[in-house]
Amino acid sequence: MVIISALRTPFTRAVKGGLAKTYPEELLAQILKATVSRTGVPTDQVREVAVGAVLQQLGGHKVSAMAVKDAGFGPATTVHTINRQCASSSQALSSVASQIRLGAYDCGIACGVESMTMDYFPHSTSCCAHAT
Repeated sequence: MVIISALRTPFTRAVKGGLAKTYPEELLAQILKATVSRTGVPTDQVREVAVGAVLQQLGGHKVSAMAVKDAGFGPATTVHTINRQCASSSQALSSVASQIRLGAYDCGIACGVESMTMDYFPHSTSCCAHAT
């Protein structure tokens, strides 16, 4: 097994930072596109994309699936989202590595996605806004 790429978006401040208005699916899609570009691995060879996500309580899998589709992966690439609190991305990596080791597939991508602005500081009324 070989890890051929390691990428991430820059750290910025939540709510006020340079990526504050960027949706998590856009962040993830850009990283996936850069991974494909950087490695030269054709998207049709990637059998699985495992995405660690903690804060995406509302539609975490939708975010992952949208990003994978936007990055150009076809229907032969499956997607699953893992929530294991602070170890979500590590669990995604373990999942992909295990499947490769078992011979389920030869090529997979493990990643993670969060947006503190979009998921932690929701723009709509939160449950805490009504506390008295």
